[in-house]
Amino acid sequence: MNLRHRLIFPLAAMAVFQTLGMAQQPLLPSAPAGATLLPAPSATLLPVNYRVTLGYRDGEKPVGELSNLTCSPSVHVSGAIDVSENLVPENRIPISCVVRGNIRDEDGIVTFTYEIGMQIPVPTQRLTNGSGSVATTIQYKDVRCSGTLRMKPGKTYEVFQTGGRTLSISITPENDP
Repeated sequence: MNLRHRLIFPLAAMAVFQTLGMAQQPLLPSAPAGATLLPAPSATLLPVNYRVTLGYRDGEKPVGELSNLTCSPSVHVSGAIDVSENLVPENRIPISCVVRGNIRDEDGIVTFTYEIGMQIPVPTQRLTNGSGSVATTIQYKDVRCSGTLRMKPGKTYEVFQTGGRTLSISITPENDP
């Protein structure tokens, strides 16, 4: 193998991997050049720490939540909530969640500009083989919403509902010095 093949192949492979990586869709889309999805965070901190909580409920049953404690106006929370009981009890099946936003404290009212993205598992097929074992096929559905809320601190707001599922947001001040 000559020197040219040794140098060109790794560069070509790297270009393929970069192309594959760029082809993957993020959970939340990025803004086109020149556009902004959220206002730029201010350089100042909020007057108190706030707990930002994303709750997930299936019907009347609370399934899980994600939360973050911050005094920064810029918020980013991501993680998974286990929804196994509701879908396939014998398997751990998470939903992936992302919350991004900016908080402004305006004389006791919180203004929250947000984007929420979730990938919700949807069972698509249950197959039973001859021995009686069951296999379930799961696909993920992307769910996204965005907006701006004027919120009373500590109150929970239902920001998105679909098919009996509810996403809620609360921003609660923490009592510390």
